[in-house]
Amino acid sequence: MTLTLAGERFYQHAQIMQQRWEHAKADVKRSEQSAGTLRIATHNTLASDFLPRWEANYANMTHN
Repeated sequence: MTLTLAGERFYQHAQIMQQRWEHAKADVKRSEQSAGTLRIATHNTLASDFLPRWEANYANMTHN
């Protein structure tokens, strides 16, 4: 299986988004002031794939 040109471009964007997400998690984890409510609005497809994994890791991100 090979990606189309559009698929390759999308994959590159997805990799950048993943890197930025990991950087943001690490940055917030280093912060001494993590408190409050986080609200996330997203598309259903992203929510069904991304949010369950994020929620599973949420306790580790906030309580370590």
